[in-house]
Amino acid sequence: MSLAWRARPWLSLSARGEALKVSTSLANSVWRMYGLGASVSTALGTPRVRGWAEVTVSPLTSVVASQPLGTPWWAEVGPGYQPSWAPLEVRFSYLLKTIDFRGALDQRLGGLLLGVRTGGR
Repeated sequence: MSLAWRARPWLSLSARGEALKVSTSLANSVWRMYGLGASVSTALGTPRVRGWAEVTVSPLTSVVASQPLGTPWWAEVGPGYQPSWAPLEVRFSYLLKTIDFRGALDQRLGGLLLGVRTGGR
């Protein structure tokens, strides 16, 4: 879940909370991450097509049944399209998420995403 505030037409600041449940045959664990983020955007030739980038850092974490987390962060970048007939935005992006375990290997997740956001104007 996230709450965003548009500071400028091209800049948004956000507060974000996320919970992940990881289940294996050996154990179940829950990771909770709370952080702050920023997003920037610019028109790509037309106001309907925008390029954007977003970064979130989560310095507050809690873990149940697993090793403590360091400072998780994620970054996402891609183009978006805002149709004239609806207050939404269709986005195609690449996401990179890093979850740092203190004293162990980091978990890095990445991939291509296709999504729809409401209130895109």
